[in-house]
Amino acid sequence: FIIPVDKSQTPLSPVHTVSSTETAIEFAVKTGSTPWELVENNHLSGTWDLLPGEILYAPSETITASTPFPNVSAISFNNLPIIQGETLEIEIDSSKQGEFSGIFNGKTLHFFTEDSEAYYSFHGIHALEEPGAYPLKIMLNSEDGSAYTFEQLVLLETGGYGNEWVNVPEDYLDETVIQKEDEYLSPILNQFTPERYWDGRFQYPVDEPCINSQFGQRRDYNNGGLFFYHTGMDFGVCAPNLNIYAPAAGKVVLAEDLTIKGKAILIDHGWGVFSGYWHMSEFNVSVGDFVQPGDLLGQIGNTGRSAGPHLHFEIDITGTPVNPTTWLSQEFP
Repeated sequence: FIIPVDKSQTPLSPVHTVSSTETAIEFAVKTGSTPWELVENNHLSGTWDLLPGEILYAPSETITASTPFPNVSAISFNNLPIIQGETLEIEIDSSKQGEFSGIFNGKTLHFFTEDSEAYYSFHGIHALEEPGAYPLKIMLNSEDGSAYTFEQLVLLETGGYGNEWVNVPEDYLDETVIQKEDEYLSPILNQFTPERYWDGRFQYPVDEPCINSQFGQRRDYNNGGLFFYHTGMDFGVCAPNLNIYAPAAGKVVLAEDLTIKGKAILIDHGWGVFSGYWHMSEFNVSVGDFVQPGDLLGQIGNTGRSAGPHLHFEIDITGTPVNPTTWLSQEFP
């Protein structure tokens, strides 16, 4: 079971499985800690409260799970516990080629590799997912045909998002129209391009970025007309231009006028990662174009369900919007 992390402390990692003859002091010596730190880090009742087969945790710079897979040295998570609306990145380090797959909370995890040594999977955690413990399963089919499974519970915590109120024309609150548009975009956003196009941290999509609304805010439209959450971040017009730029390399897979999102663009960055741009006034690219960081995509506008000129910027992973600020501030993988 994953232990909640105090964000002011070094994260805890599952580093050891208790044997039938092991004592707390033996584990403490192996990890360079003390029996009392062991008790505190693992929420034990005392130094005697150890069960054979139990996974123990200790501070480390990387969050790495012990692994039952042959030729696999580590299964690493970018952040534990995971947070509503954030990106879950899983890395598997293997000395031999294998076919990895997984399931998190009933949803399929796809793994990709560029060197047959490091395997990556990216998964979007829904911003409205209830906090709690969720099952994670990772499977390996090795070259010799053997199958292995790694399972554990992963803790999901609240994202601490706030609330905001937005007023738009009533026509844009029709849930039938909203659902129809979501269903139209779903097959596009659930594609898996096996090649990773992006390299490094994503760039800001506008000059002189100023943020009008953050990701994850619980939204009340028109005083109870519709309740949802903000699936991206809104950039106001603070630069002497309306330019919108590609934040990373990728292929344009959508550029058209939609009812709710207005003039919209979607870019496939590979490995199930997409970026979206809503409410634009005009396009400078077409479907099929391959863009590089800094390429001009179009102009900020006020089309679709919009309360004023702005860019709604969104990052989607396998169809789930995630916090774009994370991709603008961190490098993946």
